[in-house]
Amino acid sequence: MSRTKEQRVIDKFQSLLRSGMDYDVNSMYEEAGESVCIAGVSARRIVNNYYKGIVSEEMIIFFRGLTCSHAEKVELFSKKFETCERESRLLMRYIKWKK
Repeated sequence: MSRTKEQRVIDKFQSLLRSGMDYDVNSMYEEAGESVCIAGVSARRIVNNYYKGIVSEEMIIFFRGLTCSHAEKVELFSKKFETCERESRLLMRYIKWKK
């Protein structure tokens, strides 16, 4: 798949993620995939690879150093890395899986 198609999937997923609407994650993958005529499963792979790739050492250290409630962690992570709360929760999940 071309980089352009992958970027369009990521852009569409991020616009849905950041929209403030309470979309089901699977429907976001489906809709992002539809933008370039691919299945939601393929879109999920593209999005997962993208977010795994942007998790930085700084994010890992910051997240693992937080000792507050989950809601506070999400808020602090969002402010620190300038992401929406839903995107922060997604990134934090990838960090937890890196253990």
